[in-house]
Amino acid sequence: MLTSDAAAIRSAMLGVGVQPSPAPPATETPVAPSSSPAPATTTPAPAPASNPPAPASNIDCSKLTCAALTFDDGPGPYTASILDTLDAAGVKATFCELGQSVRLYPDLVRRQQASGMVIGNHTHDHKQLNKLSAVQQRSELDRGAAAIAAAGVPAPTMFRPPYKSEDSLHFVSENPAGLPRTSVGFSVDRGFTEPC
Repeated sequence: MLTSDAAAIRSAMLGVGVQPSPAPPATETPVAPSSSPAPATTTPAPAPASNPPAPASNIDCSKLTCAALTFDDGPGPYTASILDTLDAAGVKATFCELGQSVRLYPDLVRRQQASGMVIGNHTHDHKQLNKLSAVQQRSELDRGAAAIAAAGVPAPTMFRPPYKSEDSLHFVSENPAGLPRTSVGFSVDRGFTEPC
């Protein structure tokens, strides 16, 4: 049985190409003949299996409305519960992690990777990058990536600047391993102050 959170996530994903297993049709219950006609009664079909469907591999977001679930500022005390919910619903998400938090919860970062989640860099200390020098910006990004790699997962190739501060970045081109680094923004902010 899916929890209400998992059911809500699963329901939200219906609009992005992940389809649940079809429910079996309702069955007609035979009614014994009588002198007065009575309508047939319908019994509910058995509940579908609690196993979530496998995500579709052929989703074309140019044809479908797609959404990406992302979680920032973690890992933290709620990350395990979020992963439980996502795993139960068969949903993947991106976690943009802080280096200082990764050092406290490296096991959760490894679990994110094992669950097939994308792990991004959200800097080391969550400083507003457009208020830092180029050297300080590079330090924030490099230390965040190093902490993630030290947790035993590949260094991230994408990052999300804290506070949507990508407009004044001095650089975004390379991470320490020379891989491309992509800045990823967001359009809906959950507005909470608690870390994931």
